[in-house]
Amino acid sequence: MDLSHKAVKRQASFCNAITFSNRPVLIYEQVRLKITKKQCCWSGALRLGFTSKDPSRIHPDSLPKYACPDLVSQSGFWAKALPEEFANEGNIIAFWVDKKGRVFHRIN
Repeated sequence: MDLSHKAVKRQASFCNAITFSNRPVLIYEQVRLKITKKQCCWSGALRLGFTSKDPSRIHPDSLPKYACPDLVSQSGFWAKALPEEFANEGNIIAFWVDKKGRVFHRIN
């Protein structure tokens, strides 16, 4: 994450990149992100997720390498893979979670 806490960039690997918001997100609250750059030579796309835990209380060393399936197998975490064809530069992704823990998304 950059110093402004507004941009996240992949560095050398597709794992160990779980990023949280700076505060808990409410049920049905939409979170939006914009894909500003797409790297070549990678297959797969984003995993979009939520937690019922306070992100400020999650120690980075306690996180697994992958959101899916590792993190979502823990209580209080939900995520969904974004289909790769939607992970294009310029796309704005809105995603939210319902009270049953289902993650939804909408593009642009």
